[in-house]
Amino acid sequence: MRAIVLLAVLTVFGVPGMASAADGEFSVHGFLTQAYAASDGHQVLGITRGGTTDYRNLAVQLRYAPSSRSAFAMQLENQRIGNSPATDSNGEVKLNWAFVSHEIGGNSEIKLGKTRLPLGIYNEIRSVGSVLPFYRVPYCIYREATLTSEAVDGVVYSAGFPAGNGWRFTSDLFYGGWDTVELNGSSADPSRVDKATGAQLWLYTPIQSMRFGAEATRAHVTPSSDQSIVRGNLDFMLFSFDGHPGPFITQSEFFRATFSGTTYWAAYGHLGLELTRSLALHGEVDHAHLKIRLASPLGVESADREYLNDYVLGVNYAMGYDVLLKAETHWARGFDIEDNPPDVFTGSPARTRYFILSASASF
Repeated sequence: MRAIVLLAVLTVFGVPGMASAADGEFSVHGFLTQAYAASDGHQVLGITRGGTTDYRNLAVQLRYAPSSRSAFAMQLENQRIGNSPATDSNGEVKLNWAFVSHEIGGNSEIKLGKTRLPLGIYNEIRSVGSVLPFYRVPYCIYREATLTSEAVDGVVYSAGFPAGNGWRFTSDLFYGGWDTVELNGSSADPSRVDKATGAQLWLYTPIQSMRFGAEATRAHVTPSSDQSIVRGNLDFMLFSFDGHPGPFITQSEFFRATFSGTTYWAAYGHLGLELTRSLALHGEVDHAHLKIRLASPLGVESADREYLNDYVLGVNYAMGYDVLLKAETHWARGFDIEDNPPDVFTGSPARTRYFILSASASF
């Protein structure tokens, strides 16, 4: 509890003397998102029928730069996801990342340690509520755990270079691993991902605020439970489109992963409209599909199912630059629920509607 109070104080007030150090070598940033969420049916993403206020992301980022080319950065977070089994696995305070970075030349950088994993549009800002259209990033791709991670224990090399006529490329190469959990209904089974090797490429177009991305990763997953489905060699790829033409926000990503005879693919489409400088409307459709084949003493079971469909509408109101209020409602249908989840081989997908009211602030 003391750790949570300390994070809250740091987030709201900063560290006296550090954030405003005269030489500019020290800086402190933080964010807080507090929400109330309720479901009208099943428990999903930790959200219960009776509602919960145990829904929060609170983090503090510390950065020290001994020179203009080198820096050390770390982030501590308190994350609560209601009654989700992931809440207990996170602990009171977790280390999101802690790494050193160094610029090589004028357009490349290397990071060592537990560093942010370059993955698509949202992975590096997945908890910063003041810049997200909804409380969380698209769950079908950026799941709380299992297939992807917020950070990688290892090395990340990043570079950028112009391609002429207003075109520009950026690339990220990484190698390492991460601890994760596989969520199965009301349980959270730890796993370790190792030998993760990946590359991400972004193409920035001459059209302002429009870019295309592609990524491919190969890794090996060692689960701690015989019940875990994700194991062995894991391969996934991700394709992204991100555009902000005028008052519109258009985004879409496609994700495909294969592991131990199973294929999981997911996609979402997002459309936002900025009505005024303070008011914006957002809509999104998320979809995930699972094709699974498991061998057991009784034979081989297989299924080819729509695993998740989530339709969401929301409205955002910005109270200044770094305070954002959000109201959103979701219509969900699928197998990814936490109370008595239906069997993916023989069951029927469950329907649930839930809503989230949240307030986000950052400094």
